[in-house]
Amino acid sequence: MYDAIRTDAAAQAARADEAEARTALIRHVCDKIADFEKRFDALEARLAATEERRRADEVRKAKFDEEPLVLPPDISAKQVLAPPAEIGDDTPPPGGELHAIAAKEEPSLADSKDRDDNVGDLPKELEDPPDPVPEPRGSVYPQPTAISLNKE
Repeated sequence: MYDAIRTDAAAQAARADEAEARTALIRHVCDKIADFEKRFDALEARLAATEERRRADEVRKAKFDEEPLVLPPDISAKQVLAPPAEIGDDTPPPGGELHAIAAKEEPSLADSKDRDDNVGDLPKELEDPPDPVPEPRGSVYPQPTAISLNKE
């Protein structure tokens, strides 16, 4: 009797585990289907928006193509009266004839009344030093020279 009760309890536990596993599997499949439906709805909305934009573009293009191209009245009247000519250089080519050239006048340096010296256009820093050359002021140190460490 004890074995029969034990077997019944084990069978009942196995059925409960099997039912729970089946329920979990069904729940998992339903979750996957719901996820696929959401993704499909998003793709379907994107496709519908793209199709709507394509149709609107086609309508706009058809409407633009139906409109006749009309030039402004002043341009079309001018083209009728004077057809366009080729654009080119109107200056005649040189013939090789000699012609006189006016002489160029150079300014005289001696005529300048603002200058005190007759040195030229050099700034004061570049002019020749005065006759008595001034002695240098301050102290000067000689540059260090290399010392040879390899004495023979």
